[in-house]
Amino acid sequence: GTLWGEALPRPAVERAWELAAEADAFFVFDSDLRTAPISLLPSVPLTRGAPLLVVGQTPTQYDRYARILVRSPSAGLMTAVADLIAPEG
Repeated sequence: GTLWGEALPRPAVERAWELAAEADAFFVFDSDLRTAPISLLPSVPLTRGAPLLVVGQTPTQYDRYARILVRSPSAGLMTAVADLIAPEG
């Protein structure tokens, strides 16, 4: 993790951009997307027409581009999806 104001490791940022450029869809969970350069990541797949899904209580500058926008904390949604993908038992 990083502290507020601390620079992100350059290799991690570069890898995030590479993955965003290859993404078939882009998901944002519980982020206000206000800290550059990570805040700009959704623009990469959007320019290729990849769908964007935004889940969280805080509005973002990308809400208007989201194919799906869910205004609630992501924890419940992520648990439900995990249960669908890999049910316990």
